Amino acid sequence: MLKNFGTSTFNNNISEITIPSTVKTMDATFMYGSGFKKIVLENNIDTISNYMFSGCSNLEEIEIPNSVKYIGTAAFYQCAKLKNLDLKNFETIGEFAFYGCTLLENVELNEGLTEIKEQSFQKTGLKSITIPSRVTKIGFSAFSECVALKSVSLSEGLIELDGFCFSDCSQLESIDLPSSLKILGYSPFKGCAAINSLILPDGIEEIGYETFVGLGINSITIPSSVQTMGGSVFSGWTNQQTININLKQSEIPSGWQSGNAGNQSFKNWNNNCYATINYLPE
Repeated sequence: MLKNFGTSTFNNNISEITIPSTVKTMDATFMYGSGFKKIVLENNIDTISNYMFSGCSNLEEIEIPNSVKYIGTAAFYQCAKLKNLDLKNFETIGEFAFYGCTLLENVELNEGLTEIKEQSFQKTGLKSITIPSRVTKIGFSAFSECVALKSVSLSEGLIELDGFCFSDCSQLESIDLPSSLKILGYSPFKGCAAINSLILPDGIEEIGYETFVGLGINSITIPSSVQTMGGSVFSGWTNQQTININLKQSEIPSGWQSGNAGNQSFKNWNNNCYATINYLPE
């Protein structure tokens, strides 16, 4: 009776396979199995292990039982032909889990998820995504280079958008930031020139390096709650754009990055910014 499989167990001559319910554990069993087109996993397996299907470049369909709750690191890395996958039962999704799944257009995430980990959906074909209400952080480059992504719904409870999380999503036109958001990491929307409106919530505390570079917005308001501002946040902004700051100039916090002539890499928050900057009157 089969109970487990090791790494790269199968050769590339197999196109379809069913793993029986007697099997409870598998490692990177199918890694680089370029011949696979369909895989069926029967009940009892509770984990998609790290790299389990990584590099299965021709995999189009996979049936995963409800018993699976965990998807490991790079589990479906560069499964470029995988189109549909039901993620509603997965409580944990690892880093790079779906990186390079360029035909994966739609997913529905489990309401129990608390974090979207780094690069987990980078370079996928997603057209829209709704982030569950228990997610508090979207990790580094989690959705970067999703060039078909047009709609993003962020839920209340989200606290942090990490660096480059939506960078180079060239079709993304708008994104509503929830009032719970406290941290905008560096360059979260780099290359999102189609975004023409962005409202920062009152209560946001930290804005990272080059956060608003390359967006299509004409004006923005910085709430008084912002305590930390990275360098070159508005780099490239022109005199046709406006920055409204809900503070007196004399009230700018010490955490807003200021330049240092002895260290050229340490840039002012308004470095290379030619926009009109409005402060509250003194």
